[in-house]
Amino acid sequence: MNQRTSHVRRLAFTLVEVMVATAMTAFLFIMMSGMWHGLAGSMNNSLVDARVSQEAHFVLEVLRRDLGGYLPGKKTKKNDENKLVGCLATVATGTKQLMLCFDDVKADGQPAWGKPDTLIVYEVQDAQLLRIEQTNKGAFVVIASHITDFTPTQLANGVRVDFTITYEDVSKTYTLIAQAP
Repeated sequence: MNQRTSHVRRLAFTLVEVMVATAMTAFLFIMMSGMWHGLAGSMNNSLVDARVSQEAHFVLEVLRRDLGGYLPGKKTKKNDENKLVGCLATVATGTKQLMLCFDDVKADGQPAWGKPDTLIVYEVQDAQLLRIEQTNKGAFVVIASHITDFTPTQLANGVRVDFTITYEDVSKTYTLIAQAP
């Protein structure tokens, strides 16, 4: 009978096998956690870069349209009305502004910097770039958020606009140079 019992094997895990399996599983979870953390971090950086680029693209497009020669949506063939006739970079009461003057219906070709001409002002308030239509009761549109610097500079033959967008830990500066009307 002794011989017979020696051939019978018990089917079970030993304590060492269980500990090895647990350690390997824990190691796999730690590796997967690190991979997910790295993937999430790079995805977040990509999303932040995309957000900054999108804001900058919108600012550049709006400025390009306004500096393009005519008041957007109001170009007429008659007497060059609504034509850009003046561009001025100013610092008024500590606020940096870009002022654009579009000629009125009389189209005399000279900037009046107020009525009857249409005056568009760009300035930053509370980290938002605003496009303010002075001759329309100060109606404004928020062009972009997260603007940490907006510096228009008058050039001999036009204007240069530098602006910085800062979102989370990403900060990028963009430059637009336009010729005078």
